[in-house]
Amino acid sequence: MDAATKSEASAQLAALRDKFIALAGSGYARSATAADAVAGVQPKLVIEPGTEQELAEILRLSNEAGLAVIPRGGGTKLGWGNSPARADLIVLTSRLAKIIEHAWADLTVSVEAGCTIQKLQETLAQHGQRLALDPLWPRKATIGGVLSTNDGGALRLRFGALRDLIIGVTIALPDGTLASSGGKVVKNVAGYDLPKLVTGALGTLGVITRAVFRLHPLPRNTRSFSISTADGAAMQQFVLAVQNSKLAHTSLQSHFSSDASPVFRFRRHSGGENQYLASKPGAHNGIGETRCERASAPLEIASVCNRPGMAAVGR
Repeated sequence: MDAATKSEASAQLAALRDKFIALAGSGYARSATAADAVAGVQPKLVIEPGTEQELAEILRLSNEAGLAVIPRGGGTKLGWGNSPARADLIVLTSRLAKIIEHAWADLTVSVEAGCTIQKLQETLAQHGQRLALDPLWPRKATIGGVLSTNDGGALRLRFGALRDLIIGVTIALPDGTLASSGGKVVKNVAGYDLPKLVTGALGTLGVITRAVFRLHPLPRNTRSFSISTADGAAMQQFVLAVQNSKLAHTSLQSHFSSDASPVFRFRRHSGGENQYLASKPGAHNGIGETRCERASAPLEIASVCNRPGMAAVGR
């Protein structure tokens, strides 16, 4: 971007600053600092709207002025995607953090984009339910950010990706329109599938303001296992063995490191203290993790590991 364009954008932003403050309130607009930079690109202003309507109006004014707007939730994945060529305005969604409706009998929830994953999961757990995803940094990651980056986590193996869990969405478009699609029921075939379209779009189509998800019951028992293997081929054998077993596994992850220790671990998350450890001498550089949701999982996972390159001993 040339100097003339930069100067024009700065002048437009200065002219709009008072309007932004009038919309969001004086305590929710500030000059950007070095900590607000996105991939080395320094924005000029940070604003925190309190409603969907305020956010939509800010986008409309910014679009008319030709400003480059970057939405931000918890800021945990700003490095994902391409670096922006320009950043005039950061729009925070942290004030849009309400859980609008938890229809526990219908296994659905409506939630604003700025709500953190941890807050939502803790609320759903009060009714024995959960949103079946496992994104990075759930204490800070927000609904809007997780949707925009399609960060569903390893639970997609059992419950599907985010696009399989979202059933409704509202987004603020650059012209100030609040567009909604989907509904509050799991089976809905009305209209364009906007929820799937905005999932993973990195905010390029508009700013997500709220979403509706289908839920799943919390399991009675959840057990996590870590199994170390000698190499990638042995790890692949383990993954295939788990997938072909009778284990009700919900996730599988493979981690590789030159100094990984050979350990097989079983941990009961739902109150028990049982723990199984196993070791096998020699050089190991692969660790596999799996999460299961049945009481017989320890015996079944031990059976799966009874093969060359893996060993299991109960203690």
